[in-house]
Amino acid sequence: MKHREPIYGLDLIRFLAAMAVVGWHVAYRFFDARAGHIRVFVDGVPTGEGPLHALTQWGWIGVQIFFVISGLVISYSAEGTSARRFLLGRFGRLFPGVLVCAALIFSIDYLFWHQSLFGLGKELAKTLLFWPLGGWLVPQFWTLPVEIVFYAVVWAFVAARWTDRLDRLALALVGISALHLLLVAFGVAPIHGQLANVLLLKYGMYFAMGICLCSIDRKGWSPVRLLVIAAAVVLAAFEIPQSMHPYGVYSAAAPHNWIWPFVIWLAAVALITLSLGWKSDIARLVRAARMGGLLRTMGLATYPLYLIHIHVAGMTITLALAVGFSLVPALALGVILSVLAAVLIAVLIEPQIRRLVLLPFGGSGRRDKATEVRPTLPGLGEFSTERA
Repeated sequence: MKHREPIYGLDLIRFLAAMAVVGWHVAYRFFDARAGHIRVFVDGVPTGEGPLHALTQWGWIGVQIFFVISGLVISYSAEGTSARRFLLGRFGRLFPGVLVCAALIFSIDYLFWHQSLFGLGKELAKTLLFWPLGGWLVPQFWTLPVEIVFYAVVWAFVAARWTDRLDRLALALVGISALHLLLVAFGVAPIHGQLANVLLLKYGMYFAMGICLCSIDRKGWSPVRLLVIAAAVVLAAFEIPQSMHPYGVYSAAAPHNWIWPFVIWLAAVALITLSLGWKSDIARLVRAARMGGLLRTMGLATYPLYLIHIHVAGMTITLALAVGFSLVPALALGVILSVLAAVLIAVLIEPQIRRLVLLPFGGSGRRDKATEVRPTLPGLGEFSTERA
């Protein structure tokens, strides 16, 4: 296969998107009296506006950024592979990370928060089985079934040897997203719902944009790709206000404004595009600065960080406040330990579990720099920054 330059920019972008989600939960939702499903994992944090409220109130937009990245990288991953290899690649990148993170989360819930062993057992089973409609160990798990459905659709294209037709998939995803938004506007469909999420009705246009960015990088511009990207931007301008609908703000002087998260998302898309267009120049700079290993580690840590941050940060903040830390240092300590735990899982633990999980399928589970596909936010696969 033709050699490709590393796309180091994606490692940084996805890590920053993950940190935005971490900040959203830790410095915003931990303070939100209505977020009982989040506040249950932290104690001692007052309700109201947190000290970092203004900096973190738009962090949820990291999810929409991740969906664009997933559309891009899974399109790359589908090129030149078999259906079996594609399936094993996704399974090998998804399940081991969830297994390790679920074990950690289960332990924190049982040993620290003293939750019911029976209830936790049911949540653990649904998490490990990737049950699509709720009841998981972690609230943010909702994105993984969305990604899995997208991966399944792309797998079907791989199995049918239609990977050269992924632009048509992108066009279809934009179409169903537009139809869903129209039904929402007329009150026929609800604004929120996990079923609409997993059917790619609500977020399909973000995956579509990623698919077309991949096609543009490999084949150049075309009218269809321009149409999909333009439509995705327009649809995002409608979807983003819907996504922020449940998230009120306590200060009437600083109401939510959909323009800000939309601009952040649009800026991230621009950076993704520049990362593709300038990948050779960026790669030279990264190599000269010897930062490739750091960026690689940041990219690898994104998946476990997304899964564990609420529990690790919540436990850390609770303990820090209990021993006399003030609020901001406790929040900072929670974020730092979440990142460190994610790095430990991604670099040392998860690779060993992957080897064991893939052994029955005849794979070693080792990271091969020539073919590697590694996890992003919802954990379902990003190609390596060193992929041939």
